[in-house]
Parts: sequence; C-alpha cells; structure tokens
Amino acid sequence: MLEVECTQGQVLYFHGEELRAPDFRTPEEKLAFALRRVCHFLVDRIDDKGLQDVCQSLAEFYVYYKPTEESQPLLPATRMRRAKGVVRSVSPGFVIEEE
Repeated sequence: MLEVECTQGQVLYFHGEELRAPDFRTPEEKLAFALRRVCHFLVDRIDDKGLQDVCQSLAEFYVYYKPTEESQPLLPATRMRRAKGVVRSVSPGFVIEEE
C-alpha cells in the first residue's frame, strides 16, 4: 500500500500500488519523485469526461511554475564546416599470376 499526503491533512491511499525509485541524494528529491508518480497515477485514472479540465489546469500550473531561468543545453551548439575537396586516386588492381 502506498500512502501519500498531498495537502496538509489529506492523505491518499493507493492499494496494490508499489513505488519503485532509485536512490536519492536528499529527502526533497525523493518526495518530488513520489509526488510526480502520484500525479501520473491520478491523471491516468481520471474519467475521460474530465481530461480536458485536467489538461487545462495542468497547462496553467505549468505556466505558473515553469523555471524562470533558461535551461542550459546539454550539447554544444552545432558547428558546420565546409568539406575540403580531395583528389581521388585509383589503386592498381590485384593480379594473381599463374605459375
């Protein structure tokens, strides 16, 4: 059984659910991971009639909480170079002479 307190005083119980997670450096990282998993779990179980409302609410939350600083690219910017023309040479054929 998984038990998560999302808001103070409100505890959600998930019977038959198991939360598997890697090791974390801090308790805050572990809590953030658990809350993300619970959010995915809840959205997955919303009735189809409520999905549009949930999507709109999540989009509003995203705009409100999105990071203010620009994320750094993981790879350097793409660089382009012109290819240099090379002279091709043909190697002589391999010949096996009869004895």
